[in-house]
Amino acid sequence: MLSLLTGTITQAEILLLLSSNATYYLETADSLQRTVNKALPKNPGFSVINLNKTKLTNQQDVPYQLIVAIGSHATREAVNWHSETPILSIFTPKNAYESAWTAHHEAPPRQASAIFLDQPLGRIITLASLLKPGATRFSTILAPPPAA
Repeated sequence: MLSLLTGTITQAEILLLLSSNATYYLETADSLQRTVNKALPKNPGFSVINLNKTKLTNQQDVPYQLIVAIGSHATREAVNWHSETPILSIFTPKNAYESAWTAHHEAPPRQASAIFLDQPLGRIITLASLLKPGATRFSTILAPPPAA
């Protein structure tokens, strides 16, 4: 992911678009900013929009060079935003990422990439129990794997 940020956008404005104010989204945004600022000699400018606190509007005219969408909701909003700005989606399952693109037929053509969150069910249950130690029930939706 860092190699994506070292190309032509070393002087760019990067939008970190957070799905909510969940601690793991906030910590990811903070870690990403610190890591990039340490690795690049000329620190890029970061903007952070938390979708729990504000809405992304098409009237925002800041010329971002990259949108890092953190979470499924942020990915959907970034895809729906009428911009040609490249998108890097993180903390998003593959099916949610693909659904965001197929649901919005008028999305402008742009570069996009994702680091998927898909994990085996056992690992998801372990993570859920770490996030909510007092929980006594977990549920999931199961489906057959997609055709190859």
